[in-house]
Amino acid sequence: MRLLFVTAEVYPLVKTGGLGDVSYSLAEQLCQQGHEVRLVVPHYSCVDDTDLSIEEGPLLYPPMLDEPVRMNIATLKNSKITFYLLECDNLYHSEGGPYVDNSGHPHANSVTRFSVLSWCAAALAAFGSLNDWRPDVIHIHDWQAGLVPVYLHQWRMQQIKVVLTIHNLQYLGRVDAADFPLLKLSNDYFSMDAMEYYGDVSMLKAAIVYADKVTTVSPTYAKEIQQPQFGCGLEGLLSHYQHKLVGILNGVDYQIWSPATDDNIAKKYTVDTLKHKTINKKALLKRFEMTTAKGPLIAMVTRLTEQKGVDLVLDCIESGLRHNAQFVILGSGDPQLEQSLLALAESYPDNVGVFIGYDEVLSHQIQAGADAFLMPSRFEPCGLTQLYALKYGTLPIVRRTGGLADSVWQQTDKPQTGFVFNQMTVKSLQVSILEACQTYKKRKAWQQIQINAMSQDFSWDKATKAYLALYQQLT
Repeated sequence: MRLLFVTAEVYPLVKTGGLGDVSYSLAEQLCQQGHEVRLVVPHYSCVDDTDLSIEEGPLLYPPMLDEPVRMNIATLKNSKITFYLLECDNLYHSEGGPYVDNSGHPHANSVTRFSVLSWCAAALAAFGSLNDWRPDVIHIHDWQAGLVPVYLHQWRMQQIKVVLTIHNLQYLGRVDAADFPLLKLSNDYFSMDAMEYYGDVSMLKAAIVYADKVTTVSPTYAKEIQQPQFGCGLEGLLSHYQHKLVGILNGVDYQIWSPATDDNIAKKYTVDTLKHKTINKKALLKRFEMTTAKGPLIAMVTRLTEQKGVDLVLDCIESGLRHNAQFVILGSGDPQLEQSLLALAESYPDNVGVFIGYDEVLSHQIQAGADAFLMPSRFEPCGLTQLYALKYGTLPIVRRTGGLADSVWQQTDKPQTGFVFNQMTVKSLQVSILEACQTYKKRKAWQQIQINAMSQDFSWDKATKAYLALYQQLT
């Protein structure tokens, strides 16, 4: 099967979160099974092209630009994916990341940079812009690729089927009504039944309306987004289109995330050599210049936002310290949350370690060295870090929502793999942390939960079969 992925980020070229991991891992898994996957992504200035072999490709002429875009063809060492890199200096070579500049503000040309991404991918599929290659199915990811099915519809090319994956409904791709002409679409699309969203335009809404299938990254999240609490104003639309909506839990690439093979950690280990995990804990404590305490080392690797429950964590750290817990946190985001965490680290240097920013190697070391992993999210479409934590025997402490509810178990008919609470309150989180601290004292009970966690299989095999079945329904 010929498949075209369209995404704003893909590991290891450019990654800001789970989207980058999923875009790569799913595409690579499909390639390994004999399918032909090509992937369109902008060539931002921040792209790491160290291991890329790049050939010059054809010029495309999006109507929203006064200059052409070159679609270069690239391959990556040890990968079977063919990458199409969109080259346009004035569009993609701004300082900063894919979405924001160095000061943390959205790029001024965000509407154009991602409408061009959609237009170029749609043109490739519709008109065979590269050696007459056309995909059987286009798989688009999030709002940044959301206009692909709209351009195909405008060109009367609906025979080309499109699957949309919503990684996080909160990011709607909202466009001011005054900027609608930048999209180069007929005014007919500015309507309640198409793209209009409370007086503006939503690229994600457009994708939901015009895609042939819509997936979310966990079954529970697919249900939640049809409710006002999680639907971001699109719950009615999603309920209307529930016949084409399905939740597929993300997978993990265990070639990258496994303590048995991880070259980033101090000592590799398996479920049979769990004692080596203590070596990683000592190395992590040394990295943060922290002392050893009697309780568990509890970690977070996350965007520092209220969605991730970081505000609750701030209110729980001191009570956790009273029960001999320690905390290590890696992430960036809300400046106020960053400063509050740094202040706690300064107040409790022996027991709280904070690193503001992102460090891929350190994130592996935290998974290997911590005893427990915090994810008290207000909502969580899937979550990947709790899946990594399970594999590393780092017991997740999670709220029962989205993909967390689908992957971490306590007090169910399945073996316990972590600690789960329901209410989004400081008290509920405190109780769950306390339960983890008390269980940690019972070494055999803790180790059994670790064994349960590490024995789970969240590889891409199951998810890949589900996506393939979806693609085959459309062809």
